[in-house]
Amino acid sequence: MKVTLPEHIGEITLGQYQKFCELDKDLGEVEQKKQVVSVFCDVDVNIVSQFPMVEINEFYEQIKKALNEPCDFQMTFKIDGVEFGFHPNLDQMNGSEFGDFQNYCNDVKEYHRMLAVLYRPIAKKDKFGNYKLVKYNGTSEYAEKMRDFPMSVVNGVMVFFLNLKNELYQSTQKYISKAQAKEQKRATTSKSGVGMQPL
Repeated sequence: MKVTLPEHIGEITLGQYQKFCELDKDLGEVEQKKQVVSVFCDVDVNIVSQFPMVEINEFYEQIKKALNEPCDFQMTFKIDGVEFGFHPNLDQMNGSEFGDFQNYCNDVKEYHRMLAVLYRPIAKKDKFGNYKLVKYNGTSEYAEKMRDFPMSVVNGVMVFFLNLKNELYQSTQKYISKAQAKEQKRATTSKSGVGMQPL
């Protein structure tokens, strides 16, 4: 029988990853490996059970390696001939987009809906690569298609938000440090009487 084994993270879909996250974590080591191979190779677990153990171990290690590959953020991506683009200006998200994003971003089971907020078909594109997305009308139209997105795109989005979070944290820390230094200077100046009006 021919088994298609993902060689890199771009060959693993979000849908497969979501099934993987739902696997019973209390399974024994061998059973867990069989389940993982079943999910990522799209082969029934009863058939995987018939594979030689050496192959199951090999497949499992290859899947693990693919899942741990580093990923870059991708602004656009084509799937089934449709080009999807990442929201070009997160500051301009409307209330519906932002609310839905907040609802779906913390649960792997809802990542396909989160992606349907962030990535939508490109309606118009200019020669400089700037684009406009189709209007947001909830996640129902594109959410299921997002399950076919490769994990390289999904992990790229996670890296993007992690970097954004770190940048915001560093900016906040710098602002707090400057504000504390300014307050300290003001307190020292007031204590020494410098700058006070004589009576």
